[in-house]
Amino acid sequence: MISREAHEELMKKWPGRIYATPGRVTKRLTHLEGLLPMLKGKNVLELGANAGLHALEICKWASYYTGVEPSPAYAAQWHITMQYNRDTAKLFPNLEHGLIRWQNIDALVACVMLYLLEPEELGYLRERMRDFDTVIIQERVAGRGKKGNTTNGLHTPEAITAWLTAQGFACYEYWHRKGKFFEIVGHRS
Repeated sequence: MISREAHEELMKKWPGRIYATPGRVTKRLTHLEGLLPMLKGKNVLELGANAGLHALEICKWASYYTGVEPSPAYAAQWHITMQYNRDTAKLFPNLEHGLIRWQNIDALVACVMLYLLEPEELGYLRERMRDFDTVIIQERVAGRGKKGNTTNGLHTPEAITAWLTAQGFACYEYWHRKGKFFEIVGHRS
């Protein structure tokens, strides 16, 4: 995993608002690190690429990485973080563009973005998920239902697990109460 020092050095280069501070993402990165061997040799799609910290770790295991990050500010941060992985990693501004460009995806990692997908995007993802054999969803739950900022209702462990199960995935849920995030791992059953 990226060291705190390297992370802080990257932050000095990132333009705009910085969400991915060590305090905000270290717990999620640490937990994801234990799951990365599941992605060995896979072509991975990451939804919610943000500043590229997950991508940096995923690329150590995956054969190829396709990221989707709609925010231009976070995309600029991603490009700085991933400057040495240009051959095995690409970033796109939206889900449809990323899936059209890269057709051989067999694993999905979604980090704090699944709940934002519009119904059309979610339908497009659902169509493509029949090709996936591994899914890792990380999501924070703080305030999602109260603020009303969920587009499709996929902001709780129950809703996401039901959605994945309906698509043929056997799921394992992990909940980090103190860190206020959950993670769901799904494998094709």
